[in-house]
Amino acid sequence: MWMIRLSKCEYHFSFPTKLKNIKFTVEDLRSYHNNEALRTVLAKQHKVSKEQVRIFAGSIEALRVAFQAAQGGSIGLPEYTWAQYHAIVKDLRMSYVIYKIKENERTFHYDIDDIIRVGNKCAVLLIPSPNNPTGNVISAKNLEKVLQAIKIPVFIDAAHIGFAREQISYDTLVKRFPHLTIIYSFSKYYGLPALRCGYMICGEKINVEERYLFGLHPEMQKIAVMALQEKKFFAKIAEDCYKIKKWFSKELEQFGKSYDVEANYALLEVSQEQQKEYVSALRKKDIEIKSISHNGRHYLRIDVAPKPVLEKVLHILRRSNVTQHKNL
Repeated sequence: MWMIRLSKCEYHFSFPTKLKNIKFTVEDLRSYHNNEALRTVLAKQHKVSKEQVRIFAGSIEALRVAFQAAQGGSIGLPEYTWAQYHAIVKDLRMSYVIYKIKENERTFHYDIDDIIRVGNKCAVLLIPSPNNPTGNVISAKNLEKVLQAIKIPVFIDAAHIGFAREQISYDTLVKRFPHLTIIYSFSKYYGLPALRCGYMICGEKINVEERYLFGLHPEMQKIAVMALQEKKFFAKIAEDCYKIKKWFSKELEQFGKSYDVEANYALLEVSQEQQKEYVSALRKKDIEIKSISHNGRHYLRIDVAPKPVLEKVLHILRRSNVTQHKNL
């Protein structure tokens, strides 16, 4: 039986017919290519020059290049964030400085003053928006405040931004603040992680090299372009995802503290005992979720998927030993 993987922030919904009907053969893989077709479309969509678009083998490669812009200096990172950022810093033998994330009753948010403090100490500042796993975004207004206060390169990792409830456009700020760059991905909103395509919309003062030396295959570029053209389809999926997440997050309250996150997953704080038991109970039924621990607190991150899948998750959690004991 296939494992239902709800642990990778993956896309679990349908695709437009045009994308499902794409076909190509091994003969299409004979040659090296360039990225000009996709670059032209991205420049038009984001209303920037083609020179401001950099295309990479996934946003992870774009992040590596962004960190290297520090040229040996330190990177500003959130205190609680995606572990891969720390892995990149370690791999590049760099250092980082953390800025604070604050917590309200059911949400997390950035400490803007602390971001500015750290931004004046480091060489490059990264702001994930939404941040994984806390699911908080930085508003355009707060980002503008940061950009006015510091002049180092600022990179926004916007991989999950399509699932934010309030659609935030950072592109206009790129035109006003030449030290700003936005990193986008086809992996989350468009559900195409195996495409391995991420890109930057760079401010005019950001001098980073594109590492996709031989280019994305033309058929892959066609897939990316088709996805970009299906705005209504993916907007509808994002709306459906939001509704399901709202319902699912409410249901999760019976097991622990459920957070309101701006991404394609739900976040639940539980006890350490619950964390171990729930992960184990679901795995026995071929469902994988993500367990995360930070500063002595324990969380479960669960991808948003079609409702029948999540109803199965809830059923298993209710029947687990730790829930049954809790309800005695």
